Amino acid sequence: MDDKYVGLEGCEDLWELLRSVHQNRGLLEGWHQHFKETAPLNSQAMVSCSDAIELSTRLFACIVIIYSEIFDSLQ
Repeated sequence: MDDKYVGLEGCEDLWELLRSVHQNRGLLEGWHQHFKETAPLNSQAMVSCSDAIELSTRLFACIVIIYSEIFDSLQ
């Protein structure tokens, strides 16, 4: 693994990734609500948004575990 991804700098990158995933999940939730209100018959878009929200939530949880492990190892 490249040295730039190990240590404090890598921890900062993971934090940014965590923040980004959280923001994207919020955007997806907004689009899901939009499709629910404006195009309830277009269920494919709502299903896709729901799937993406679920995957984002799972990704967020995995990154939290990785971040916590790395952060603890640096202390």
